[in-house]
Amino acid sequence: MPEQDNNKTSDGPNPQGNAPKPGPAKPQAPADQRPAPAQNQNAKAAQPNKPAPAAPAQQNKPAAAQANKPAPAAQPNKPAPAPDKPQPAKTAGNANQKPQPENPPMSVHVPKASFKLRHALLVVSFAICVIIPTAITGIYMYFVAKDQFVSTASFSVRKEEGTTAVDLLGGISNFSSGPTKDLDILYDYVRSQQMFTILDEKLDLKELFSRHHADDPFFTVAPDATIEDYVKYWNRILEPSYSSAESIMTLKLRSFDPKDAQVVMQSILEESSRLVNELNAVATEDRISLARKELDISVERLRASRVAMSEFRTENNMVNPDVDIEGQMGVINALEVELASALIEQDLLSGASSAGSNPRIEASQRRIDAIKARIEDERSQLTGRSSDGLTDTIGQYESLMVDTEFATQAYLSAMAAYDSALTEAQRQSRYLAVHIPPTLAESSKEPKRGTLVAVVAIVSFLIWALGALIVYAFRDRR
Repeated sequence: MPEQDNNKTSDGPNPQGNAPKPGPAKPQAPADQRPAPAQNQNAKAAQPNKPAPAAPAQQNKPAAAQANKPAPAAQPNKPAPAPDKPQPAKTAGNANQKPQPENPPMSVHVPKASFKLRHALLVVSFAICVIIPTAITGIYMYFVAKDQFVSTASFSVRKEEGTTAVDLLGGISNFSSGPTKDLDILYDYVRSQQMFTILDEKLDLKELFSRHHADDPFFTVAPDATIEDYVKYWNRILEPSYSSAESIMTLKLRSFDPKDAQVVMQSILEESSRLVNELNAVATEDRISLARKELDISVERLRASRVAMSEFRTENNMVNPDVDIEGQMGVINALEVELASALIEQDLLSGASSAGSNPRIEASQRRIDAIKARIEDERSQLTGRSSDGLTDTIGQYESLMVDTEFATQAYLSAMAAYDSALTEAQRQSRYLAVHIPPTLAESSKEPKRGTLVAVVAIVSFLIWALGALIVYAFRDRR
């Protein structure tokens, strides 16, 4: 059994005393990639039975050849070569494990936040800019400011509608303004210095507005203030508003006493009504003046046409040329009828008498010639071929008649316009219609304390926040 002996010789110790040939060292998996023993056993158990690998060809060589081959020298201190990339065994346990990072992140030390000086300055600035102004405003509004009462009135400017003689005859138009224009004028008038001056002379508004100045200086005016300051304060307490679509104006007036507010509002309405009446009077006076001028011009024109007609009649010794022409045409017609009779008579005489001279025929011929001459004479007077013809006279007369008729119509229209202007002057075409008289307040609605305190708080906070953002922005840039 030589093969068994060779196998034994190769598996057993070397009889010649040579060191066994060191084989390649088994690669060791890293410590963090080594599977657990139990998992390795389970993995081996799970692997199917594989056939044993065939022996290498060197083992099949004769034992004598292996015995004659010198054994390599032992290298005791040479480390075994490591595999290129050891692959850990894939087990069920390793599949569920997450790979650990090779370079774990380093921990950063964050200092603990603490209260610093800038935080204290921020709190102090918030108290100075927000809390203190809001507190001062609240204290003043609720403990110092006096109660104010509001009186309200509403009115409109009305116009009487109606058809006058001027409208019927197509005369001059109405030049007065509409309700919207009147409200625009009143809106500026009630807020003007002139209105304040008139009411101050009647009601002593300066004393009324400065009465509580020592107790409430913010919502009053100083006694020694100028007229501009009083007018500015007047525009603060008076709130006019109007609607163009409805042509209605509403006034609201604030005062420290409800009765004073009502009295002042009533005076405002009286002065506004007076202004509307003055504007109406001015417009009416303009209309009367214009109508008077038109009437005077029409009277002069009519008078001149009448004088020219009178001179024409005096020069031509006729009242109406049309009547004279009709009379003359009647004469011509009568002559033509007589001429026709004379011609017939001559024809009869010529047929009845024998040849030779007949005194009756000669007399008839002379009569016919006289009638024809007369007819021609009359026609010459009508057609103007004679020195005393009526053609030019008729032309002059017709021109004078046209001027007279036009002057008469203009005079009638101007007289109607003048009468209408006088009628409008006697009545009030525009007036102030008050549909809400001045009210008397029973409770104070002004000043709006909560609203003013909230506005001061919000504005102060916005200013403080903006300043803080600006300061921190500059600080971060350094």
